[in-house]
Amino acid sequence: MGKISLNVPLAPNASDVAQSGQHVFHHFLPISDTIFRSGIYVTAAGRRIARPGEDYLQVSHPPIYQFNWNEGRILPDFAFILINAGSGIFETRTTGQVAIGTGTAFLLFPGVWHRFRPVRETGWTISWMAFSGQLAHQLWNQKIISPEHAVISPANQRATRNALDRLLNHVHADPSSNSPLLSLQMLTVLTLALGDAPATSSPATRDRQKSPPDALVSAALTFIWTSSHRLISVEDVATSVGANRRTLERRMKFLVGRSVLDEIIRCRLNRAERLLRETDLPVKTVVSLAGFGSAENMRRIFLSKLGYSPADYRSHHARPRPS
Repeated sequence: MGKISLNVPLAPNASDVAQSGQHVFHHFLPISDTIFRSGIYVTAAGRRIARPGEDYLQVSHPPIYQFNWNEGRILPDFAFILINAGSGIFETRTTGQVAIGTGTAFLLFPGVWHRFRPVRETGWTISWMAFSGQLAHQLWNQKIISPEHAVISPANQRATRNALDRLLNHVHADPSSNSPLLSLQMLTVLTLALGDAPATSSPATRDRQKSPPDALVSAALTFIWTSSHRLISVEDVATSVGANRRTLERRMKFLVGRSVLDEIIRCRLNRAERLLRETDLPVKTVVSLAGFGSAENMRRIFLSKLGYSPADYRSHHARPRPS
C-alpha cells in the first residue's frame, strides 16, 4: 500500500459541519413499487464524521448494511462515497488496499466484498449515497462503472460535492419520501464524478481513447447520423467530408473500430429499434424513416444483428404505453 500523506485537511467536528448548514445523519429510504420499476433509485444516503484521533466506531445500520473492519462487508446495493476532508484506506479483493484522501471518491458494488476506514491521525468527513436498479447494473455490465476502477478522482470535485450535498439535503429534509427526481439528482452526481474516467477496455480501444479528436472522422459521423435516413453510400460519406474512401475507412477503423458501412448500418438499426420500441408506427413507415430502403433489407439486417424480424422485435421489446 502506498504511503499516505498527512498533509490533508483534517476532518471537522460535528458542530462545525452543522454550523455550515450541513448535518451528520444517515437515512434509509422507502422504495415504492413505482420507484422500484423506474430503473435506478436511491436506497440510502448520509454524511459521517470521524474526528482525528478517535476510534472509527460504526453507527447503527440495518443488519445488511452493518460491518466492521476485521470482517469487511458485502452489500446488496451500489454506493458512492466522497471524502470531503481527511484520508483513509479502501480495500477490495480486486483493488487491494488503496490510500484515499480529500476529494477522492470510491464505489461499492453489490456482492463485492470491501472495507474502508479513516486514518486515525486525520480522521475524515464522508458523504455517501446508496443506489440500485436495473440501470445501475447496466452501467456495471457496460463497464461504465466497475470494481476494477472503484476509486475515482472526480474531474470537477467542487461540482460533484455540491451535487451530492443537494441530494443529501433533499434526503435529510424529507427522509420518508423517495422520487424519480431524487434518482435524477443521483445520476447527476455520478455523471459529474465519472466525467471521462476510463472504463476497462481492450488495448485497441484504449489506443483509440488516447488518440486526439479527428475532425475528418467527426465530420463523417455527423454526416452519417444526420443523413442515414436517406439512401447514402460510403462514397457519399467520403465526398461529404472531402476525403478519399481509403483514407476515411482507415481512420474510421482505427478511431471508431467500425467501417463506414458498419456505422451507416448501426445508425439505421439503432433508429429502427427505437421507433419499434417507442412508437406504434407501422413497420413499413419505420423502414422509410430509418433509411433501410426496403422492408426486406431491414428484415435481413434485423435477423443478422438481433436474431428477430422487425415485427418479432417489436413484440418482444416494445415498451408498455401509459394508460
